[in-house]
Amino acid sequence: MIRKSLGFLTIMFALTSCFNYSGPDYEIHYDAFVLNQGNFSAKNASLSVIDEINGGITNNLYESGNAGATMNSTAQDIAFSSYGSIYTLCATPDIIYMLYPLTYKKAYSITDGLKMPRNMFIKGNYMYVTNYGDEIETDNQTYWDYTKSFVGVYSISDNRFLGKVELDLTNAEDIICTDMYGFVTTKEGIAVLDITNSFDPGQINIINTIKCEDYDPETVTTAPAGRPKHMQILNGNSFAVSFDNGIGIVDISKRKIVDFFPMEVSYDGFITTNTDGTMIYSIYSDWAMATSRVDELDLANRTISKISDGSNITAVGVSPFTGNIYVANTDASYSAPSTIYVYGKDGNKITEYTAGIASYRFLFIGYQTEKED
Repeated sequence: MIRKSLGFLTIMFALTSCFNYSGPDYEIHYDAFVLNQGNFSAKNASLSVIDEINGGITNNLYESGNAGATMNSTAQDIAFSSYGSIYTLCATPDIIYMLYPLTYKKAYSITDGLKMPRNMFIKGNYMYVTNYGDEIETDNQTYWDYTKSFVGVYSISDNRFLGKVELDLTNAEDIICTDMYGFVTTKEGIAVLDITNSFDPGQINIINTIKCEDYDPETVTTAPAGRPKHMQILNGNSFAVSFDNGIGIVDISKRKIVDFFPMEVSYDGFITTNTDGTMIYSIYSDWAMATSRVDELDLANRTISKISDGSNITAVGVSPFTGNIYVANTDASYSAPSTIYVYGKDGNKITEYTAGIASYRFLFIGYQTEKED
């Protein structure tokens, strides 16, 4: 947790609900940010924020903080740094926006080292961004494979592009990082990177690639199938990853799949977890998204429950502060605002909000401000 001074406000940012400061001189805020992807052709990505304590949503944060200017792109991912800034990753055009907290004014924009960016992860002083690259193999225009995927590495302290990690693998999608390792989902498997020398990306090497067959037969009764998709860190020892036929648990030290939960997973395969990593939330949709639902996987009891259903569900997130579950339903035409449904831990609906077009990712930030005299 880093203390930042912003004008007359003293701001305490955290990614958990634990604060070092409390008392009558401070006011606590829990914000749920909504990254709205926008329509691919209209390039109308936007950012919204929901006040978890007092209720209410504020849309078009970027526009209000930048004299009406828009992102003019399609949003891909959102992250928060220990320096107190929000980063939004966008494509067509490929750009990363760094925003000041609370004002959402653009502090910096990054275009170096981006080529069809997909997802990002911030760890310490470094930001890692997966990119498809621009070399394509296709089967009669049915499937597109990007065969020269790479990871771009950036310094957070000065927003400098440090270099690429050439993977020589296909369709680099998601990335998560621990202190020593970076894990990247690709068509071939989960690439494991040694990121201890991130100051020089040329020294980042692939240790191995975790494939579907790399599971422990003593603990896994159903083998994973298809490509790995999205990941979520559960604790310091393991992370969850979605496959075509379910969700696997990877032991970080063994770099092996040690458990597997068969369940329906959508093509995108996005997953998230609750604060203590005991529940995994997954979106399932048919190809046309006419039928969608959010499933809750209880890891301890090995049970699956439906949280929400409908059509065109495009995002799910769980607040680390309130435990509330946020589900985004996007308008089928991708030209009208999305609806954000908020559910309690018990699965009962609490409220709903209207956000931007094609809500895609959630980011939860807790902070404290000094009360004005």
